[in-house]
Amino acid sequence: MTLTLSEVYEQNRVTLILANLVEIAQLCDVEDEAYEVLRLRRPSAFIQGGSISILNPTTNELEVRFNGLRPP
Repeated sequence: MTLTLSEVYEQNRVTLILANLVEIAQLCDVEDEAYEVLRLRRPSAFIQGGSISILNPTTNELEVRFNGLRPP
């Protein structure tokens, strides 16, 4: 697979945003605070939409915890 220079830059941009979100989320004391950070950072982290899901260890199912999709 060959990537163009602009695709490499975009991958780097997304990687930096996600790394920053992880770093900020780790500083949060409670789960709800972390989701508030995601809500506030949505414009830069979810430009094309997306969501964050957490694996429920009891049911072994993914649960959507944050929906970053922008309203139409």
